[in-house]
Amino acid sequence: MELSSNVMQYVLNAIVFVCAIVLFYWFRYGGTLNHRQKPEWDEVPPIVKNDMFMGKAAIDDLVAFELACKREVSDALKHTDDEALEVLRPVLPSEKLFRENLWAPFQHSARGARISKPRHIFFLLAESHGQAPFDAPYEYLNLMAASRRYRSQAHTLAMDNFLPAGMISQPSLVSLLAGIYDADMELNENTMFWHGNIPISLPLQLKRLGYRAEFWYGGGLNWGSLEHFVPAIGFDAWHGGPDFCPQGSPKTWLGVYDHIFLEQAARLIKQDDDEQPVFHFLYTTSNHGPYNMPYKEYGFAAEKVMPDAPKTLLKNHKMMKQMAGIWYADQALIQFVEDMQTVYPDSLFVVTGDHTTGLIPFQCGVVDRTEPNLREQVLTSFSMSHPELTADMLSGNTIGGHMNIMPTLIELIAPAGFDYYSIAEPLTEPVDHVVTPYCWMIEDWIGDYRDGLSQQLAVSEELLPFERGKERFRDERDAWCELTGWLVRHPELLDDAGREKSIGRL
Repeated sequence: MELSSNVMQYVLNAIVFVCAIVLFYWFRYGGTLNHRQKPEWDEVPPIVKNDMFMGKAAIDDLVAFELACKREVSDALKHTDDEALEVLRPVLPSEKLFRENLWAPFQHSARGARISKPRHIFFLLAESHGQAPFDAPYEYLNLMAASRRYRSQAHTLAMDNFLPAGMISQPSLVSLLAGIYDADMELNENTMFWHGNIPISLPLQLKRLGYRAEFWYGGGLNWGSLEHFVPAIGFDAWHGGPDFCPQGSPKTWLGVYDHIFLEQAARLIKQDDDEQPVFHFLYTTSNHGPYNMPYKEYGFAAEKVMPDAPKTLLKNHKMMKQMAGIWYADQALIQFVEDMQTVYPDSLFVVTGDHTTGLIPFQCGVVDRTEPNLREQVLTSFSMSHPELTADMLSGNTIGGHMNIMPTLIELIAPAGFDYYSIAEPLTEPVDHVVTPYCWMIEDWIGDYRDGLSQQLAVSEELLPFERGKERFRDERDAWCELTGWLVRHPELLDDAGREKSIGRL
């Protein structure tokens, strides 16, 4: 359309341009211009999500197209078996052994129990529960006051340098449960892993030690196809917050508020308790944006929690909501731990985060710098407790990672000679390095494969210098990703879910 007036033509062009942008976002957000009101995947009815066709069709076309453009196919999925074996060689003592039994290279024999076998093991995976708020420069913010109380117990051990298995929630959760790195291959969304399991998985190996395995999640089990993946990976029972919490319980877009979810989980755990040992895996959701919960109703008062916080922070309403959310989630988490310790004093607890996020408000003057050190960007939290646990049982280790947790649990409670599988060493043995698909770490240095940067592993109020070109353990990193790729390319190696059998041969 052309107008005789140049001015009016420019106005019309501007209107069309703006309307096109508005229309794009109206479609992008599913019929709304408010990002916070856009339909979420968790809100799609399960009957739709469970259908192989409709489940994908329920995703907005523009979102699906954006995800498809961003997603890169892992190199491990493009390799032939011969190419894959070359990549795997750094972690394989014998190619022949690997071909005969996929898991044989990762078999260990327990040295003998260090503690009395607990009747309850509680593994708490807390959303965005990172290490940075524990570090000395930020301790005065009191964001992890409850966890500090828990860590001060005589038989609680904590590690301040701990790498997560993933940089976002799903890869961390899936890696911890499966026993191999998910490596962004989304094993939980792969239908082959809905109908088959692997003997290296956490719940299956604890079941061999006599435990019943139960999975508890604050959100709906349709998130990440957990209702399919969790039973296949070896759990005996699985519970989603909206299903067992009181009807109408307040929730964020991810799940029921942590304190309600954990209180109801505790109630049901006590109610259904019997003499059989139980492994409970609990995953929280509340420490996540947009942080719109009524935190004051749940005890947060800035003048009491963080009286020494900078005024710049206290005046930043948006950032203070996040600080309140971090504090609240930690309080709810440890309240559950302390409750269970009272009821089941012989229990073994593991408390860690799925990953970390921007937990420290550097832009608000908490320290004299405005950007984080690498450890503050990637390290998650880790602590564990049991009445008989002593510091020497962790062999003086100062570094660890998610994949070290499973073998550590087994070495603490399993009888001598118990055979198990693990791609990582237990923390009961010296650990000199940790490697994930994203990062590497030694006792005094940490690096990120994604940008090639590395930095001294130290707590510092100052910004430590970054270095490029000091990357280490790349071959090992690629090998762990290749192992996952091998399984994805060879789903016939998966055991039928629900029954044990020998590993298939290649």
